[in-house]
Amino acid sequence: MEVLAIILALLGILIAPVLSCPDQYSPNYTHTEPGHHLTRRWYGVKALHPPMIAQKPYYYPWPATCGYPNALQPVRYCFLDKWSADNLEDVLNVAISYWGEAMRVSALKIILDPGARGNKHNYCGTEGVATDALVISDETKPGDDEWNGGPNCVTASTVGYKYTPRNQYPSPHRHYMKVCAYQPQYPYGTAELASRDIAHELGTDTDEYSPPHNIKRFTNSTFHFYPGHVIGLQHEHQRPDRDLYIKFNCRYLQGYDEAKYAADIDAEALFEQDADDSDDELSLSQKMALVCHDEYYAISYFPNAREYISYNPSTSLKESHQIAQNNQHSTSFDYSSIMIYDSDLCVKTRNANKNVLVRRDNGGEVWMGGGVGADPAKTKVSRGDVARVAMLYESGTEENREAQRGVGWGVATRVKVRGVEVAVREGSLRGREEL
Repeated sequence: MEVLAIILALLGILIAPVLSCPDQYSPNYTHTEPGHHLTRRWYGVKALHPPMIAQKPYYYPWPATCGYPNALQPVRYCFLDKWSADNLEDVLNVAISYWGEAMRVSALKIILDPGARGNKHNYCGTEGVATDALVISDETKPGDDEWNGGPNCVTASTVGYKYTPRNQYPSPHRHYMKVCAYQPQYPYGTAELASRDIAHELGTDTDEYSPPHNIKRFTNSTFHFYPGHVIGLQHEHQRPDRDLYIKFNCRYLQGYDEAKYAADIDAEALFEQDADDSDDELSLSQKMALVCHDEYYAISYFPNAREYISYNPSTSLKESHQIAQNNQHSTSFDYSSIMIYDSDLCVKTRNANKNVLVRRDNGGEVWMGGGVGADPAKTKVSRGDVARVAMLYESGTEENREAQRGVGWGVATRVKVRGVEVAVREGSLRGREEL
């Protein structure tokens, strides 16, 4: 609990101040030095270059409110209501702290919207609170275990910042994070695991075209979504070149047996056209290969598999492919990214030999943020995660340029927050000193 207190102290500075900057205004101008996007490990949205002509579907990093030398690109949030503010503030603060190292070396900040005037109870929709702020809501219902533990209580969020095309009126409250992760009555609902999952959500989410994402662990409820990212990163295990590095064992994923039955029945006649193109009817194993690796079939028969399908034109729906086209990835794969799923997330049977995701190089396990065994205390953003944030949210400082190249990672940083000095190293918090 002492570590939790340190994290909360560190995060207090992020949500208290009102934004202020010099008179000059810089639009969402982010760029990288030539070649840098090839040197680190990451997968996410593109930077929005001048003259800022966005490409559909208009998801990019959050806009700048201050230019150099005080660059600031804040993700501004507000709470939907009292239930959400009171339940989620602490776990959200811890989740934000996972990104502390990335914020230190970039223009990114994750803060309460300035219109809330430092009061979490100035909710979204309150006069002065920006309508493009990230709306954070607690989707749990007090005393309703059936809903809270069911398949429709999910954690989901929108991808990056959605810019409005010219000649269109901006949609209010178009950015959201719906949280159903903090439920202490369940083993997967502790504050520590909820903060870890929300940190991933800040670094993942859904889009407007698809069902929401449920990140509940080891339950029989479905979890389906189109992954994206509040900050702008995507799931590492869904890169187009994923199969070179990671093996997806679909048959070990929760819901596989039900999906197999549904594919065999084929109530929606999805396989009839495939059969017409061939002299022989597809076997059940051939059908399941499509269900596990093609979004067209997965959306009907195995929604759980959608968040594991790699972003390739031949296996993605049109809307998904549009978003994928607006992404970039590094040449190296990041096995320690906070944007990768645990090997055993939502596995049918807890067995080291039956993991959903395994490394191809050595058959080993992967863990979100390198947190072996899904241990929140060991989870942190990776060097590649920080590098990409430094590119998307460039601050113009030497620290930022070094972070883009991965230089200086692992050097301990001491941050003074409200009378407490906290040591930060490699994205995790270690120890404190009273000043």
